[in-house]
Amino acid sequence: MAGFCTNCGAPLEEKAKFCVECGATVPKEMPAANPVSEPQPPIRQQAVPQMIIREDNSDNKGVIALLLIIIVLLVVGGGYLFLDNRQQPAVNVVHQDKSPNTKQDKNANMKPDGEREYVSAAAAAFRENEESLASLAAAINSGSYSKENLLNMVSSTVKKMNTNISKLQKSASADAAVSREINELFEIETKRAECMRQGIQGNVDQYRVGGEYYDQFQIRFKSLKSKYNL
Repeated sequence: MAGFCTNCGAPLEEKAKFCVECGATVPKEMPAANPVSEPQPPIRQQAVPQMIIREDNSDNKGVIALLLIIIVLLVVGGGYLFLDNRQQPAVNVVHQDKSPNTKQDKNANMKPDGEREYVSAAAAAFRENEESLASLAAAINSGSYSKENLLNMVSSTVKKMNTNISKLQKSASADAAVSREINELFEIETKRAECMRQGIQGNVDQYRVGGEYYDQFQIRFKSLKSKYNL
């Protein structure tokens, strides 16, 4: 062995021209090797702390970059949740406003069961009376019946209408306003029958008056059916 490198202290082979550890050139005249005392290793270990320092700096940069990414994600996610929470109450308010109004609209169109049943029975009686009056008018227009027979038909029609209204009044369960409206419609039908009676007896102008009563009845009867969905 030729000695030790003067740069790093590594052992050198004989006739070595450079150090295999640090690459330093070996001087032509080397000091004699000391067989008793071996070179101290701290000189070779000086390079190790430098490498560790470089590795630590690289790790620190990675940690800082990771922290920055986490912070950005937290800021973006927090902003999204904030905007979502601000918009959510407005949607709830819309639904809360609609539900009560829809329920109130339904209740406003509902009628008491007893009142609606009463009006439904009256409507059935009106339809029956209209059929009798239409048959009477057809008999008058046909010219096939005598005056006496036509007057008898008028009396039968009026009697039938009075029977219908009497039955309805016995089972009445509506308030006074509804009962009054029903009675007025019955009176119009009765007046139409009376106009036919007077027309048969020679006062033909009463047929025109009866036609006006007919139009009045149809308008009011249609309104009543619409009010109660009949």
